[in-house]
Parts: sequence; C-alpha cells; structure tokens
Amino acid sequence: MKNAIVYRIPEFWPTSVEALSMALYTRRFVGCSPTDAESSGWVYPAKHSAGLAHQVGRHIVITLQTETKILPASVVNRYVSEKVESFEREEGRRVGRKERSEIAEALRLALLSKAFSKIGRTTAYLDTKASRMVVDTSSAKRADDLACKLLEIGGITIRKFMTTERPEIAMRRWLSGDVPDAITIDDECELVGQGDDRPTVKYQRHSLDGEDVREHLSCGKMPTRAAITYIDRASFVLTDDLHIKRFALVDTMPVEQGDSPTEEERFDADVALYASEMAGVIGWIEDALGGPAEEKPSTTTGAGA
Repeated sequence: MKNAIVYRIPEFWPTSVEALSMALYTRRFVGCSPTDAESSGWVYPAKHSAGLAHQVGRHIVITLQTETKILPASVVNRYVSEKVESFEREEGRRVGRKERSEIAEALRLALLSKAFSKIGRTTAYLDTKASRMVVDTSSAKRADDLACKLLEIGGITIRKFMTTERPEIAMRRWLSGDVPDAITIDDECELVGQGDDRPTVKYQRHSLDGEDVREHLSCGKMPTRAAITYIDRASFVLTDDLHIKRFALVDTMPVEQGDSPTEEERFDADVALYASEMAGVIGWIEDALGGPAEEKPSTTTGAGA
C-alpha cells in the first residue's frame, strides 16, 4: 500500500463482511463483450479470500478490476478515412457528416471485437472503526471510479475526506517553521505561485529550512505537496488535495530466522500493519487540520450491505 485517497463511509457499515460480499457479487467482474470498450466489476482481493470482501481485523479489503480495450482514435480515424475515400470514389458523391458518423461507429464496433485489452486493479480497504475507505492509488479518477462502483450497491453515502483547514495552509505554516511535534518536514516540496503562468519551484533532496523557501512563501507561493515523517514511524508525501503518496514505514520488525509465512499469512499481515499505521497518519492529519469538514455526499438508494 503505497498511496491513499480517503473517503468517509457510514458508521456501522457494512453490517458484516458476508453481507458486503453478497452485495458486491451483484456487480462482480464480467469481461468485455466483443463490442464493449470497457468493463469493470469486483474480484477476489486475495487468493484465499472467501468472498469478494476480505476481512483482516477491523479492515475489509475490496478490489475493483477493469478491462479496457486498446483502440487508439488514430486507428479508427485511419480506417474511417479509407472507407470514406473508397465510398466516395465508387459512388461519385461526397459523404455527409451524419453518414460519416455512422461509418465511424460501425468501424469502431468492428475494430473493438478484434482489439487487445488491458487489465487494471484498484484495491481499497474499509476501516470499520474510523468509518473511512482508503483507496490504494495515486489517481483521483481510479479512486472515484471505485467509489462510484461501490455506490451502485445502494443504500450508502460516500464523502470525500476533507478537513476544516485547507492542507496547503497548514503546509505553508509548517514550512515557515511552525512544525507540530508529531512530524518532521523532509527534503521535498513543491511551491506554486498565483496567476496564469503559475510559477513553480520544486525541491528534492534539499533542505527546506533555508531562507530561500521562506522567501518563496512570503512572495505568495503555496505548497502543493510536502514530504513528511510522522513520529519516526511512517514517511509520506501530503498533497494539497489531501492525497497521501509514497507511504512507507520507517522501521519494521524483521522476520525471525526460520519463520516462513505463507503467501496468505503475509497478505493479511501486510494489510494489518500498513492499515494500522495509515490510520494513525490519517487521524493525525485530520486533527492537525482542524477536524473534519462537511461536504455534500454522493448517495444512492437501495438495500445496501
């Protein structure tokens, strides 16, 4: 688990891992038909999962799989141009806009049936104690796709994780020297100025306690990301949209010599360890930024899980 895009989920939901598995089964993954450009659905999170929702302590892991046909627009356009030119030559007349559109759609469907496809997976876990969903991706689109697919089971609300204080305001304060005791600012940040040209300064592997950083801040540039270490346990990059990237544990207990955990045991242990440490980081961020901010939820109706 390297990244985290966080959402709020209802308290006391799901009622059980079995109920959630049954609800997800109604939206299980089915591959693309010959004329489908994309298909998505839920798959087993791990080989040893008993259902489409896999419980490890207070955390429930779910995985969305997406199949996408690879059909570049340039390929379709080339076939359309060739078809139109051939038609106009044989018929002795120009092809109109509507007719060209019909040709393009027919060719697109024909090409889709022969196109290669790629498979992608996005995994998330539900923290049933903190009422959060953490999606392991750096892509906002992939996270929102998973959240929207989860909403299809009905009867739940999902809200984006937001805080009372904007993260860029807090990061600006920390970079100015007012650093909370629980964290240290590491050697990476990005500062972006105002205006149409949005002048940008990036620091990597560079000390951030110099006057040059404070000068950029005093000139109006705002942090869009900053590298942070939390109580010497976890390092990560926090962004101005509250995404967590490059999450890593600073120190982990070594496996004792002679221990040989199975793949199943290793999966569950990793979920338990990383989800627990991530919960501490997310909770600290929420508290440090003034607590949760309310946002209009995305909702569906139905039986839910």
